[in-house]
Amino acid sequence: MPLLPSLNLVRRFSLSIYPCVYLTIYQGNKMPPFYIGSSSNTENITERGYRGSVDSKLYKNVWKQELREHPELFKTIIISTHENFPSAVAREEELQRKLDVANNPLYVNMSIANYKFGLSGNTHHMVCNTEIREKVRLQVKGRKWTEESRKRQSDNKKGKTHVPHSEETKRKLSEKKLGALNPRYGKPGPRLGVKVTKETRQKQRESAILRCKNKPLVIETKTCPHCGKIGTGLSMIRWHFDNCSRSISF
Repeated sequence: MPLLPSLNLVRRFSLSIYPCVYLTIYQGNKMPPFYIGSSSNTENITERGYRGSVDSKLYKNVWKQELREHPELFKTIIISTHENFPSAVAREEELQRKLDVANNPLYVNMSIANYKFGLSGNTHHMVCNTEIREKVRLQVKGRKWTEESRKRQSDNKKGKTHVPHSEETKRKLSEKKLGALNPRYGKPGPRLGVKVTKETRQKQRESAILRCKNKPLVIETKTCPHCGKIGTGLSMIRWHFDNCSRSISF
């Protein structure tokens, strides 16, 4: 059973920022010594001290505790850089399969990386294939929630507030969808080239008219106290009231 990637895979980090595959070495005695992962850019490793995210129940809490209390026990080496993140994940998966990290006792990894979902080792060996997805779809098709279930779902959500993302989090989320990382990158819009018949347009028009009748549009009018102008919208605030040319200021 191989222990480490061959040395010719290890490359020195360049100043360019690219998605990468890395090897984290742990020098403590509470976990296996190696972890192979991938990151959206090399700066996470070199500047932010990222060491990897462990999700297995066996090592998740130990990994976080050791990182917090003994960060000096971790060292991360960049193995390879790539033009886009899917390529990095593919290389990560290739190395993990070659080293059998899901079953190798020398690795913290307990699953094989995959761009869409994780492929687990001995304890979680079932892969969600097309047949299984179809069975799940048929089971939930036509399901109706009872009033009791709806009330329970409503109660669970009461009092929960959304915490706005920080600027750094927004930037990271944006970077993960830039260029080739965006699943729609280079693809035409879903409605491009679709021809709408006159009959469909008439139905859309009738539907819009019906919505307007059911929910009439209420437009609030405002009157300027200085010149008596009546209007709506932001233009009234911009040109009247305190900004009116007929207002008297001392």
